[in-house]
Amino acid sequence: MIPEEKLIFIFALPRSGSTLLQKLLLTSNKIEGGSEKWIMLPLLNLNKSGSSLTTYGFNTFVTAFNEQTKKSESAYKKSLKEFILSYYSLGSDSSAYTLDKSPRYYLIAEELMQLFPRSKFIFLFRNPLDILTSRVRSWGKNRLDIIWKAESDTFQGPKMLYSAYSKSKKHSLAVTYGSLVKDPNIVINDLKNFLELEESDLQLEKINFSQSIGELGDDTGIKKFNELSDDGINSFVEFNRSLASRLVLKSALRACPEELLNEMSLSRNDLKRMLKPRITNLFKIHWLIWDCFWLFIGLALYKTDLFLWWKIRRRRMKLIY
Repeated sequence: MIPEEKLIFIFALPRSGSTLLQKLLLTSNKIEGGSEKWIMLPLLNLNKSGSSLTTYGFNTFVTAFNEQTKKSESAYKKSLKEFILSYYSLGSDSSAYTLDKSPRYYLIAEELMQLFPRSKFIFLFRNPLDILTSRVRSWGKNRLDIIWKAESDTFQGPKMLYSAYSKSKKHSLAVTYGSLVKDPNIVINDLKNFLELEESDLQLEKINFSQSIGELGDDTGIKKFNELSDDGINSFVEFNRSLASRLVLKSALRACPEELLNEMSLSRNDLKRMLKPRITNLFKIHWLIWDCFWLFIGLALYKTDLFLWWKIRRRRMKLIY
């Protein structure tokens, strides 16, 4: 069983550059990681009704589970913690750090920090407009309906991520995507000090940009870049091509807390000015039609649960709460 102090968690929104940060950390021989683990999401949602769809009735399980664990909540948390540490120790060197970078850990960040108060927590922040642009371009193939398939990433994620960070500033490290790609040496020094690593650890030259980490992980950067690049900074300016995309970007900006923007040295007013329509875009009617079509088709599918119904039909199974 690895000690709690040897766990490193990365908290970031999807498409924030967390895979790049993960690869940088894994250049140290004192840090082990491998593929995304995802283990904490189901384990910390066992007692939450409506958090899963199953074939056996998840809400019924939650009722039975909570009835059993409320008899001794402290004993349950202790046994849960022991199981997780044992799970992380599988194939790991107890003298090294174990890194867990999994998408959407921001949903359980505060619970994770309460369960492992002596672990290391790294928060990665990126301009929410660039995140949205990256999601639409990479996962959505330039179709706006992708935003409804993970609505919380865009509209709840920034608040939840910063809320967790604001409660743990003294015990965690904040890294911005801009610093990571433009001033990596500064980030490397911060990481070394935070993790108490040696001077020879964390070498930018050792990052293998063309190799994926395990079966899970975002391979978008692998296909696009073979070296560190700052092309993703202010990428939303080019994406701001039509009325539909502009409305989505403005909604994402409104959902971002002022404190988070300040943490990234971003100005809300400056971003608003950058979102103003450009003369060259006024006559691109085809972009407006294309974006509106996928935006409202996606919204209709999301709000009417037709997308979920289609997935259930495709899998030939009945999923129930």
